[in-house]
Amino acid sequence: MTLTAQGGAQVRAALQQEGPAIPLPPPPPALPSELLANRPDVVRAAAELSAADADLAAVARTRFPRFDLSAAIGLLAFGVGDLFEADSVIGSLAASVAAPLLDFGRIEAEIDTAAAAKRAAFEAYRGAVFTALGDAEAAYGLVEAADAEAAASIAERDIAQRAAAIANTRFEAGLANFLAVIEARRAADASGERAAAAIGRARRARVLSWQALGGSRYGP
Repeated sequence: MTLTAQGGAQVRAALQQEGPAIPLPPPPPALPSELLANRPDVVRAAAELSAADADLAAVARTRFPRFDLSAAIGLLAFGVGDLFEADSVIGSLAASVAAPLLDFGRIEAEIDTAAAAKRAAFEAYRGAVFTALGDAEAAYGLVEAADAEAAASIAERDIAQRAAAIANTRFEAGLANFLAVIEARRAADASGERAAAAIGRARRARVLSWQALGGSRYGP
């Protein structure tokens, strides 16, 4: 009261006001997989491969898998131990996605076994491509999971707020004691904190998805 220079009724009224609802922006409905080619790790690996063998780098770039990232969610099943397993790729991806990735194996087989630097550069490029695809899938999954958590937390918050309002009404009507009001208000405040935290995680998931798709950590 002293810090705000306002009466108790004014402070309570201000605290009970709900802030403006700020909707969460939806994740992009469709993005081309070629966008991942601009990720710093993929660009670096491509540059190193080009330095080792320009012709090989040109072929490898043409085999970068092309598909809609969002459409492929649920098809990409990149486990840490399965990234380079052909059977895993075939069982996880549509043919249009699997063919370019499996073709990396054919390219690798054509590399002169004596060219150790060339082989290492190609392995690094292939690893960067798989990492980029896995990060993209994880990013979309994180946004979906965070949104579901935020929606559930917001619903819980709204229910708790209504329960607190009902408890206060019952108290004013002489049907409940003030302890019930305090407990209901405490539960409402706690649910509001959880909802705010969940919304924050949903927003952070969007930042992480931007980074996973090749966006700068400091801005576009």
